[in-house]
Amino acid sequence: MLRGLHGFHGLHSPYALSRGIRLEKHRSRSLKKGIRDIEAEKQKENAKGKKKPEFLLIPLYGAEESSARLIHPGDRVEKYQVLTAPGAGAPEVCSPMAGIVEDIRPLQVPLEGSVLCARLRVSGEKQDGDSPQNGKKKSRGKKKETSLDRADILRMAEKAGIRDEFDGTPLPLLAERFRSSGVKVLVGCGLDDDPYGDSSGAVLRECAREAAEGLRLFALACGAQRSMLAATSFYTWRRVVASEKETPVVSMGGRTPARGVLAGKLRRSVGKAGFVGIQACVALYRAAREGIPQTETVVTVSGDGVWKPGNLRVPVGTPIEVLLNRCGVLPDTKLVYIGPAIAGEAVTDLTLPVTQRTRCITALKQQPINKTYACIGCGRCARVCMRGILPWLVHDVINRDTVDPLMLWNVERCTSCHSCSAACPAGIDLAAEVARAAAIRRSGDFE
Repeated sequence: MLRGLHGFHGLHSPYALSRGIRLEKHRSRSLKKGIRDIEAEKQKENAKGKKKPEFLLIPLYGAEESSARLIHPGDRVEKYQVLTAPGAGAPEVCSPMAGIVEDIRPLQVPLEGSVLCARLRVSGEKQDGDSPQNGKKKSRGKKKETSLDRADILRMAEKAGIRDEFDGTPLPLLAERFRSSGVKVLVGCGLDDDPYGDSSGAVLRECAREAAEGLRLFALACGAQRSMLAATSFYTWRRVVASEKETPVVSMGGRTPARGVLAGKLRRSVGKAGFVGIQACVALYRAAREGIPQTETVVTVSGDGVWKPGNLRVPVGTPIEVLLNRCGVLPDTKLVYIGPAIAGEAVTDLTLPVTQRTRCITALKQQPINKTYACIGCGRCARVCMRGILPWLVHDVINRDTVDPLMLWNVERCTSCHSCSAACPAGIDLAAEVARAAAIRRSGDFE
């Protein structure tokens, strides 16, 4: 227990895209693993008399005002019951499990900031509406996917509470953004730009058909002319190509920044690309096919602080410590962080919940020692930047007594992929310096 821890056939080739940093070999521990369904494991344990009290901390997005909440402390809720009424265009929040609402209060959720959450004491009663990933599918009289129009798709995404797992953007808002910006090709993003993470790849491998169908629905909502799937590794690419014949698939060969590389390739050959998470695509397909809201997420738990790393499917709102304990967290673990290794957020309170954005939890026995040396101008940072920025030059300019704004080229185009920081042999946090330079450009304070 660690509570309180301080037309793309040419793109089918897995070797077509070579630029970028190759990920570390840590990912091999979870790369070929399937997805463990934690709720199914709990049901087996309960049958053996090993039941334990369970709690969820369900984020109530858009329900800061009491008028937007449909629940109050003491209320009993059922599985998939709608908990919020945030207003037109905003996605609803549905309960992942049946239980009793004990409290509603704001929490500092990793990667999300302050979020109002409902503490739900899960009941031990048998629940209806089993999800299709447990092998029990129900027909709820929904329209066939072929008869859906753009308004139907956006309405379903809103009712199902679907959010993109990469940045937490509600799917209806993401569709409007892509449509207004003229996205030509929509990419189902199974890319994990992290040496420890594999949640997107695992979902893509096991649900390739569902992901492709959901991607086509979302492309219709966005007005995109084409769609394709993207995988981080050749292993995942091979599995997806074998099961999904209709949708083009590309592998990034284990290099990062994968999204930047692929976006550049597509922009030159086809047009502007938009990226949507694989889990969001699968959730959209299931909302259309089964009428099921997005109440679950897949998270990779890895690092040398757990002896059984893997990909776990859990209800949204599950405490972080539950996932760590399921993967055999070691007592000498010193650091737990959420998100990518080069841009993650350390967590000290392991009772906080996972959300749709929680794609990777990493436990380490030792905290990394950040040694920084003087920049030698080797240019590695510039070679991996997909936006034409020269981070080594930015570092030199903003550390002078007087900042010359004419030397801060393209800094406002930074996507915060942190590849420059990862590539720097001197250990300099170049991504932070580029962000600082962009802020200086915006402010006009060059003194």
